[in-house]
Amino acid sequence: MNPIGIIILLTAMIFAYASAFFVLKKKKYYFISRLRNRTSEEINQLEKTGYIKANGKLILFSAYILSAGLILELIGVPFAFQVCLILVILFYLVGTIYIQKYEVKERRKNAYMTTTISVVITIAIIAFILIRLW
Repeated sequence: MNPIGIIILLTAMIFAYASAFFVLKKKKYYFISRLRNRTSEEINQLEKTGYIKANGKLILFSAYILSAGLILELIGVPFAFQVCLILVILFYLVGTIYIQKYEVKERRKNAYMTTTISVVITIAIIAFILIRLW
């Protein structure tokens, strides 16, 4: 059992559940960074298309994965912490690309492009770090 891994997973899980609660239940969108530069018209349009709800669900399902990883880490499953982090990162990155289909039609193509580029760069950096560690 890794006490640092448990603390990290517990903190990330609490933050993810709190973020999902604020986005889905309280309609507070502080945790969705792409909404900060939007007008209230665009935010209303995104609510209608389901973009905001999809973001909240993405955060919630990430919290579920973190919860499962925390349980496995507490049980003492080998490499539970590392596998959980990899699954959460991959799920969140792929999910971010997927929810771009709910974006406003005028911004959708650009959103797909920038998100895909960001995901590829992030995966490349993580892969580079992992390769260097082994």
